[in-house]
Amino acid sequence: AKPPRLPMTDRPRVDILNFNFFDWDGERLLIGGAERYVLELARLIGALGAQPRIVQNANRYFSRVYAEVPVVGIPAATSMDLAAMSAGFRDAVSDAALVIASPVQLAANLATSVPVIGINHGIHWDYPNNRIDVHDVAADQRIVDAVLACTACVSVDTNFINWLRCLDAEAAARARYIPNFVDLDRFRAITKQFDLPRLELLFPRRLCAERGFHDLVEAFDSIAHRHPGLDLHLCGTGPPEDEAIATALIERHAGRVRWSQ
Repeated sequence: AKPPRLPMTDRPRVDILNFNFFDWDGERLLIGGAERYVLELARLIGALGAQPRIVQNANRYFSRVYAEVPVVGIPAATSMDLAAMSAGFRDAVSDAALVIASPVQLAANLATSVPVIGINHGIHWDYPNNRIDVHDVAADQRIVDAVLACTACVSVDTNFINWLRCLDAEAAARARYIPNFVDLDRFRAITKQFDLPRLELLFPRRLCAERGFHDLVEAFDSIAHRHPGLDLHLCGTGPPEDEAIATALIERHAGRVRWSQ
């Protein structure tokens, strides 16, 4: 059955599109930078007087509430085909006051008169095996088309905007640079003390290759025996194969690696 509609309210609804806030079964919360961004954005929208709703891809319809934010799962695609997801979300967001596509590729096929703001969380297609002779021009076109489907596109860094300028001036003109944020009341600069008996390295990211997790594991394995006072704190989740790597790392370095999920 389809998820129930939100009760009628005089607060305008803002739909935030995401491919996986929860896993696609709607059971397990995923923890990473993009997911945290979406949650804090939803809280900000609520504080401004609108009604946020997170819409994500799913294996079957589901409806949940997390931190007072409704989360709806829609079976829009069976794989990480963002264009298919975008088309699959079209009907669900047609009566929203505003749509936020995170990432921006989810705006590509909405074909809606509702204003759309895209979010680019950084360039992730700078793979180490990239070669000009096999460059996928169609992939570039899909990203540019997604930006052009938006009223505006927020970029968390200037690298993406510069990349857009090399391809399409109109798309680049729609980009706005708003850097990632931090709560300065909770996180303040302090003088580091490297002569303490123990030091703890924090890795607050998704556990996956593109976020440097494999490099971290290799580095810690390499230096752990030479620096017995160094500990590691993993803070995030990842795909099953990478979480298995994290579990094995904890077992190899008993008492020195901890994992918050």
